[in-house]
Amino acid sequence: MTENPFRIIEQDEQNFLRDWLALKILYTIPNRNSERHEFIQFCQENDFLQSISEFEFPHQAIRLYTRSFGFSSKIINTTCRTQDPLLISKILYYLKHLHEQLTRLYIDSLFWIPKFITVYRGQRFSLEEFQRLVQYKGKTILTTQYLSTTTAYHIAVAFADNNVHPTESLQNEIAVIIKISMRTKNSRLKPFAYIQEYSHIKDEKE
Repeated sequence: MTENPFRIIEQDEQNFLRDWLALKILYTIPNRNSERHEFIQFCQENDFLQSISEFEFPHQAIRLYTRSFGFSSKIINTTCRTQDPLLISKILYYLKHLHEQLTRLYIDSLFWIPKFITVYRGQRFSLEEFQRLVQYKGKTILTTQYLSTTTAYHIAVAFADNNVHPTESLQNEIAVIIKISMRTKNSRLKPFAYIQEYSHIKDEKE
């Protein structure tokens, strides 16, 4: 089952402001000489040596993120969801390159992208997680990771079905298609981009 990538912002909006500022600081602090070494060490500790040799230039960050094997989005997002600054700092070298590439693609897209777009995400939730999301309908939801979506509804449906391991029971899970309507302007802090051309997998309209 795919882990819940959302965090509910309840009554305390100070938490939202704190996380917004933390994100802004994370991507604007000057590069440290040790960042690359810490990233390499992280990859070595998690058997991602092949990924290090492939990740030589910033423009490869998206391709590495979208691979279905090895150093993948699951590792990045699991780390981001911890909200542990020390742990996140170990992959900061990669995160900055990913953020930079997404920001560049986002800025380039402002010339042609509509003011509003709709994308979809398919995944499975436990019944407990799903009920929690339903209860907080209308509340502000903060994503604590990079969120992969598609412009094609049928692809989201396929992902909701494919996120099932053969040995897992479906009794306590529910397939969910998340529809996200987005305003495309003023999103440089958390940029989004149509990455099909740069993705490792070319047919997901991501």
